[in-house]
Amino acid sequence: MIVNRGDGDDRLVDVETRAAAEAMLHSSSSADGVARMRPIEGGLEIPARARVELKPGGTHIMLEGLSRPLRAGQIVDVALRFARSGRRPVAVRVVPAAAEEHPGHGMGR
Repeated sequence: MIVNRGDGDDRLVDVETRAAAEAMLHSSSSADGVARMRPIEGGLEIPARARVELKPGGTHIMLEGLSRPLRAGQIVDVALRFARSGRRPVAVRVVPAAAEEHPGHGMGR
């Protein structure tokens, strides 16, 4: 959960972690029985005095090129970089993605 307690809007513009070669913001959606996942271009808007939830099946952080396999429940250090608030280190708990929400994930890619 990202909480903006300030009076001005902010934008999450980058994600970094040593756990993977690349960390990206993605959004998931489903329409007409077809699940789609797309990178979020230009960052993620975090409105003033609002909460934005990151979760499987919705807006989430996608890690590619893992340095080692991740396990559900594991804590991963991540740095979130905001346009206004700057760099914020956070500890993120790894959660499993349901197979029906993320077809193709975990297939050895």
